[in-house]
Parts: sequence; C-alpha cells; structure tokens
Amino acid sequence: MVYSQRQASDIVIPCERGSIYDAKGTVLASNIKKYIVILDAKQVMDYSKQMGNSSYIEATANALNQYLGFDKQQIIDFINANPKDAYERISKDENGKVYALDTEELKPLMSAIEASKAKGSKETPILGIQFEDSYSRIYPNGTLACDLIGYVNDGDEGTYGLEQYYETELKGINGRAFGYINDSTNLEKQIVPAKNGNSLILNVDASIQRIVERKIVEMNDSMDFEERAGSYNTGVIIMECDTGNIKAMAGYPFYDLNDPRSVTIDKYYSEKQIKELMTKFAIQEEYINGISSNIFFEEGKDPYLKVLNEETGKDEIVMLTQEQLNKLDDDLSGYVRDGVWKNFCIS
Repeated sequence: MVYSQRQASDIVIPCERGSIYDAKGTVLASNIKKYIVILDAKQVMDYSKQMGNSSYIEATANALNQYLGFDKQQIIDFINANPKDAYERISKDENGKVYALDTEELKPLMSAIEASKAKGSKETPILGIQFEDSYSRIYPNGTLACDLIGYVNDGDEGTYGLEQYYETELKGINGRAFGYINDSTNLEKQIVPAKNGNSLILNVDASIQRIVERKIVEMNDSMDFEERAGSYNTGVIIMECDTGNIKAMAGYPFYDLNDPRSVTIDKYYSEKQIKELMTKFAIQEEYINGISSNIFFEEGKDPYLKVLNEETGKDEIVMLTQEQLNKLDDDLSGYVRDGVWKNFCIS
C-alpha cells in the first residue's frame, strides 16, 4: 500500500467487494488484486539533488519505459516539472483513465527495482516507483447465471441482478490515509482502514444452473429454422418444493459477465431478427409519443414499417431504404456496447 509523502494528503485505501457463492461454496463472483503504478517524483528528485547526480531520474524513466512501455522523456519531464509531487498515478490510458496491472505484468519491473537496490549492486537504484492496491471483479464461470448475478461496471457499481440489488452489502467502505504537517513541521499520518464488503451465499446450485442453461441452448438449437432461430428470450426457474428455495434461475441469451459489453448478438439472432429488433428500438427513439411499430419483409418488396398511430388508431406504412437498413446494422455495435442489448430480450 502506498501513502503520500505530500504536505497535505488524502489517499483512498480501496476496500474489497464481497464475493458471491452458490449453495455449495462454488465461487460465482470474486476479486483479483491488481496494482496502480505510482510515481514519487519527490523521492527521485530529492535523492538526485542529495547525490548531485541526475542519473537517478534517468534510471527511473528507463525502467518505466523498458518494463511497462511508458514514454521515457515524459517521465523525465514530469519529475523535473513536479519535484515536490510524491504521489502521481501514472498508469493511465490515452483518455487519462487510471488502470491497474496484475502481478505477472509487474514482476519484471519489481525484480529490477529489487536488484538495483541490492547490497553490492553496481546499478543505479531505481527510485520513486510504488504500487497501490486495487481490485478487479472476476466471474470464474463466465456466462453462468449471468442474468441472476449481474456485473460490476467501470465505476465499480453493481449493474443488474444481485450485484445491483445487494450493492450496499457487497460494496464495502473505502478507507483513507491522511497526512499533514503539524506545528513542529513533522509529518503526521492518520489511517482509517477499509471495511470490506459482505459476501453472499445463494440457494442456487451451480451444477443445476449449468444443466438448465445447457438444456436451454439445446432447445433453441433444435428450433433453428430459417424464419427464426429459437426463442427471442427464455426464462427458467427451478424451485425446491418443500422449502421454496430457488436452485436455478436462468435467462437466455447469455453473455459473458467478464466482458458484458461485448455481446455477440448474431450468435443468438438471425440477420432478419437483428434488423427487426434494431428497427424496433430505433423507432422507439424516433417516435417518442407512444407509437409502437414492427418491421415487415416481403418477397419482391422493399422492407417497411407498420406503425400504429395511437392518436388515430390506424396503421401507417413507413418504407425503409437499403441505406436506412445499413445504418441500423452499422449502429448495432454501438447499441450493444452501451448495454442496450437488454432491449432485444423481448418475448
């Protein structure tokens, strides 16, 4: 854990989100520890001045470049421009969003830092690089019970399912590390530890859940006709009669909880169905005054929409050009990425 050496600091100590288990202890949702790379420019600059040698700045920049691919000159420029900054998160993407790295990615750099500081080493010590704890949510079983469990979004908040419903219980409370200079010019620190989230133990049995989901897929595959590929949406619940405990709860289509925004919708829907569903959604945006619609395809005719005008109670025909259909197809990936695929699950 890294704490700031700045004159006034307020550093978040991340808590660990609670895990989710099935009735037999199978892990359905857990966390892996990762690390955010911190640059302590103050430590590097102070040591360089003390030793009268700028090679320490060079060594730090070289290490970050060699092992993590950071721009060497940018690191040197940052240290020189911020000689009193003891806490800067430098593992950021091109949009400035902070990201964390796993242990395997950091092992070579960690080893190099340790070797450079070892007794008798002739290498210039690599200074000012530290690692802050972070946690990433993982779902070991991928798509299993995806609709039931839900997932954690980029803001570390539960989305859909149990992750959202039990957000308060699962999330926990981050701790904080405060630092300040007292009247005697000494650095005072106060640490409020993080409180990890509570875990959930479900009545659901992962083995039964797998069987149900496998049977759903088999049923839909058996209905793979030209006009339709299985059901638009399937839901199954298995209940224990004498207790009322839910042993399985499955919805279809499935999606990977570890990558919920990369839904391959063409795996579950035919090209015709995709056009129908996308058009349905697009019309809901265009006709905002409560007008519903459906798309129709007939041989020898251009595709058209039959729109119900709720004010007149009559159907209106809206023709679709190939260009409009192509645009809907182009927009598909954007809608899926933003989670709108949920709107496709119609019965």
